[in-house]
Amino acid sequence: MNDPEGILNDELYRRFVRDLLEDLQGVSGASLEKLLKPIWDKMAGAAVQTNGLNLQGAPISGALDASWPDGSASEASSDKDFFNSKEAKLRHDIRHLRQAAPHICHWRIFSTRYAGPTARTRQSKRGARYLARGVTIDVHAGQDIAEYIVRECLLDDRLVARIAPILPNLRRISEQYAASQRVPDLDKAFRGRKGEIDAVKGKLSNNRCVVISGMGGIGKTELACAVAHVVRSQYEQVIWIDAAALKDPMELGAFDVRSNGYKLNVLGILQTQSALVILDNVAVDLDLDTLTAKCGPASSILLTSQVAWGSDPLKVEELSKTDAEEVLSAGVPTPCPSTVLNEVLDAVGGHPLLLRILNGLVKDEQVAWEELAEECVHLPAAIDDRRQTVAQRIVRRNLAVLGSRLAPFLWAGSAILDSVLAKRLMGRSGIVDLERWAFLARSQRGTERLHDIVYACAEALRAEIPVADQDLSAKLEKLLRANIDPKTVDFVRVARRHGILLARLLTERPVAGILRYAYLHSAAPRDLNPELIGDPASDAEGSVEGPDREWVLSVVETVECSYRSTRDRGDKETAKQKLEGHLPVFDLLEQQVGTSSPSITTIRHHRAKSLLKLGRVQEAKEGFEALVTTDPVAYPSMLQLARLLGDDPERAKTLLFAIIEAELSKPGSVQITTLIETLATMRRRHLHQFNREMTDRYGLFMAQMIKAAAWSGEAQPVRAFAAVGPDWSYRRPELFLEVFQEIDLGEPASAEDDDERVAVGRICIAAAKMLTRSDKTDEAEAEIKRALSFFAALRRVSPFASAHYADAALMAGDAERAGQILDAIPEDQRDPFWHLRRAEATRTAGEPGALELVDKGLALLKQSKYRATFLAAKADILRPTDHDLAATLLQEAIDCCEEEKFRLELTARLSDWGAV
Repeated sequence: MNDPEGILNDELYRRFVRDLLEDLQGVSGASLEKLLKPIWDKMAGAAVQTNGLNLQGAPISGALDASWPDGSASEASSDKDFFNSKEAKLRHDIRHLRQAAPHICHWRIFSTRYAGPTARTRQSKRGARYLARGVTIDVHAGQDIAEYIVRECLLDDRLVARIAPILPNLRRISEQYAASQRVPDLDKAFRGRKGEIDAVKGKLSNNRCVVISGMGGIGKTELACAVAHVVRSQYEQVIWIDAAALKDPMELGAFDVRSNGYKLNVLGILQTQSALVILDNVAVDLDLDTLTAKCGPASSILLTSQVAWGSDPLKVEELSKTDAEEVLSAGVPTPCPSTVLNEVLDAVGGHPLLLRILNGLVKDEQVAWEELAEECVHLPAAIDDRRQTVAQRIVRRNLAVLGSRLAPFLWAGSAILDSVLAKRLMGRSGIVDLERWAFLARSQRGTERLHDIVYACAEALRAEIPVADQDLSAKLEKLLRANIDPKTVDFVRVARRHGILLARLLTERPVAGILRYAYLHSAAPRDLNPELIGDPASDAEGSVEGPDREWVLSVVETVECSYRSTRDRGDKETAKQKLEGHLPVFDLLEQQVGTSSPSITTIRHHRAKSLLKLGRVQEAKEGFEALVTTDPVAYPSMLQLARLLGDDPERAKTLLFAIIEAELSKPGSVQITTLIETLATMRRRHLHQFNREMTDRYGLFMAQMIKAAAWSGEAQPVRAFAAVGPDWSYRRPELFLEVFQEIDLGEPASAEDDDERVAVGRICIAAAKMLTRSDKTDEAEAEIKRALSFFAALRRVSPFASAHYADAALMAGDAERAGQILDAIPEDQRDPFWHLRRAEATRTAGEPGALELVDKGLALLKQSKYRATFLAAKADILRPTDHDLAATLLQEAIDCCEEEKFRLELTARLSDWGAV
């Protein structure tokens, strides 16, 4: 297993396998071969020759699916009955192998389906029979494939990138696993601290949050790392986060742990699983009460910070004399003499970093102990100054070797470099040199971090370090350019981690191109410097800088960021005025690159989006229409057009279903953001009628997409779930529960806007109704209470929100409040269901007029499929006073009911009335 230290907890392992096995059930057709080919290559350790698909992606009749380098052959199937008692497809595959390749003695058979114990027994017996004839049969069932992926593939980013579009849960699983693999290796030079390790363990057993504090270089990170390695078996996973940029605990609801653009819902993991999250190098006083409240019963948070805060922080002190001697003498044939040890301790104290650096002088540079003692003579009086002086002397004497290694950090203006960028700037050998000298601090994987005291020394010696001689800007641009189209994880990670550097370079050379495009991806638009976003009009009128593709991407991104940065600061009118003034930019771009350029679709899509933001709906609609007509894979334009086809809902549905079909037939062809927005779009008035059809056709796929997106911490999955969840809670409760149990709904204050608050409220109401039907009254009441908290937090209560707010109040038994909420809706916006809800509030409050309200609703009702709901409500109102008429109305409701499940419920109700 690709988990040498046993990091993957057994429970987490089983959960990952279960989720991937679920994904495998949806794999079929050409997707099967696209999924298995990379896995086969990894299994074989070389390229496997696949023979089973023609150029159109269809199976080639008669051909074996694959031939392996070791001389074996394989067949693959997604047949749902593969492991049933008849095993017709399995027998067919064996027969095919025997006939097509009689000389081959090793057969590999793959199925995405689960094989139960009985099927396993049959396989074992069959395998024994064939082995007696000299033929080996390996049958890989769905659970075997899932287990192989979890064991061997989760850290293989290239393989994951290839197959994740086919397995919706894989990206989330790989990110969770990769996050748990970011605990740094414990430094071999780490010594002592046993008492501190035990103290932290004790605090973790009694507290959800523990703070480790101390001066820079004193060993806080090393101590946290040591604790993580000691206690990791007590948790399902241990997640290490570089928290220097963390300002608010709620940011962990969608945190870019690996700086690769994928936002992991760390709060969700803390709440639902057993996790230890280490927040290293925290720079602000985080709210420990909020963090504690976010931890589930089996989770904890360990924080390191130079500042002591919280009720009971553990302060890391200097090493004891015994531990200091062990660090200073590590790996040296002759231990440090006591006289030298005393002089060193008088000079720098028991500071672990400086002791290790001094140890390196003796061990690697053959500096004599006596000479080391001389380094400590004539130092400043203050111990902090003495420490800085010793470190600076050591750095200066080795500038010939280390100067070029320190230069990239000074150039970047940071003690931390992304590992990909560090390798590009100084090579792997440069990183090794810094590690050998103990200049690098423990940090999460994916970064290279200088100790603070070393970085301070480098700053002091800047004039002696050749920062300007290495053409570092050109190396950065080359790295970004190689990862721009398509935009890769490395591009996003470098942009987000080095926003300050990009801002400085852009200030020095403010032109459209690769650096500006990267800067615009370094933070949310409202957090960017408006002056550095640029002027798209000037850019478009100027000459093309660099390849036209990156230049076009830079300019259109500037238009978008200019609008969003102003809008998100609360000035919507100015944002629209800016956008209006930037519309000619798109014409200039077309003139610059020509209509045959591959960038033309990008330019026209962004123009249509801009028109839509300005309220010029018809023009935007025409723009999207033209793109959809000329470009069959313009999926974002299809989505936008479907939203605008209120007068043609059938075509809108066709476009949305086409997007989903495209992803199913060719996984990875549609971005997950487009897929999630496609699902969220189903809540629109002209599309809501197709929710059930979409669920019937794509229910499992939809659930997988929402879950996958939810684990990234994005807000949009909540809206997508709200669009389909209420229907699922009634018709497909298993799908509803699958998503509801894993999606983090957050708190009212942390919601992005009122739209998200309403979405959460609707999800909670749907959950409460489902729980009520299952007689789980207490849980249902908790969900209604949560729904009411989100509705009460609305800044503006729209008629749509009011209707659902009233639902929650009715379920809470507060008919008076429900009536007040409904009465606030203007009369011209009261639809048939307003009358139905108002009738329920009136009846529950014991007031007259409920029957008349239902009749008014019936008179306004245009869709026959809801007639049974109104008739049943009318029957309930009449039953206490006219049982026979009520029963007649209920029978009429049964006769016209178009929903099978509801009809059965009404029939059971009528039967109960008869029994009474």
